Amino acid sequence: MAFERVFEYIGEFGPYQKRILHLVCLIALPTAIHTMLPVFINADTDHHCQIKYLDGMNCSRWDLTTNECEDAKLRLSIPDDDESTIFVDERKCMIRNISVDEFYPDLNETEIEQFDVVDCYAGWTYDTSQYKSTIVQEFDIVCGQSHRATTSWTVYFGGVLFGSFLFGNIADLFGRKPTFFIALGLQVVSEILIAFVPAFWLYSLCRFIVGMANMGVYLIGFVLVTEYVGPTKRTMAGSLFAIYWSLGYMFIAVLAFLFREWRKLIIVSTCVGVPLFFIFPFVPESVQWLNSKSKKEEAKEVLRKIATSNKTQIPEGVLDEILTEKQMVCE
Repeated sequence: MAFERVFEYIGEFGPYQKRILHLVCLIALPTAIHTMLPVFINADTDHHCQIKYLDGMNCSRWDLTTNECEDAKLRLSIPDDDESTIFVDERKCMIRNISVDEFYPDLNETEIEQFDVVDCYAGWTYDTSQYKSTIVQEFDIVCGQSHRATTSWTVYFGGVLFGSFLFGNIADLFGRKPTFFIALGLQVVSEILIAFVPAFWLYSLCRFIVGMANMGVYLIGFVLVTEYVGPTKRTMAGSLFAIYWSLGYMFIAVLAFLFREWRKLIIVSTCVGVPLFFIFPFVPESVQWLNSKSKKEEAKEVLRKIATSNKTQIPEGVLDEILTEKQMVCE
């Protein structure tokens, strides 16, 4: 391509390109974090049916401590694993239909088996030793509703698919830079909304939007970092973008360890991306896009900045020739 000749004069990977490359790659961090958030906020935790009908029961008449009393309630109320009738997962969704009057901590196995086993009817109790709260716990996405957690992932990747078409076309029409930061803004707003949703369907809707925005940020960011550098450095630039993405994967594990309530984790994770809006003035538009849209003077300005920073010179006549050749190819 005729335009590639310009890198012979301004340099393929000088100081200016390196600065811009790292600035754009930084935005891969929050994008990776938002992609992997459901691994933690959708985490399935141990649970069993609530036994509220036994709340307030005083076990002192049987000389049981508080902990021994709770253990007895669980032993009598939650059915044991039975390979022939009750699977491990089903056990978490069932409860023995035993009344307060029939409760006695020393009932033997034969006596316990006389009580009917029914589905949970009073909700579930969740283990919060690892996760203080999750989507699964708050919206009771267990037992007959457990498929919803997988559905939310499907909805997210539906957004990714839609975003790849939407933001790709918008970037070609209106420019890489504005579309890039619009996608980043949509990413931040939709994640903040997730932190306050009162229902699972709203959570899924927001995750669809996050999927769109994430794809916009990733797709356009990748294009930008490869268009800023010369032909022989583009593989390296794309790989560096992927490295920043991987760092985001690792960073979310640290955040999830520190913040174990899903709403707080989302808010903190979203705040990571907010400062990145301040790099807007320092990120130039893609010269290739400017030239393809016949914005020759704007393309010249960016190329001159790169050449000055890289301490190189590009003759004006050569610059006009290269941009004209590129324009002719596009037409």
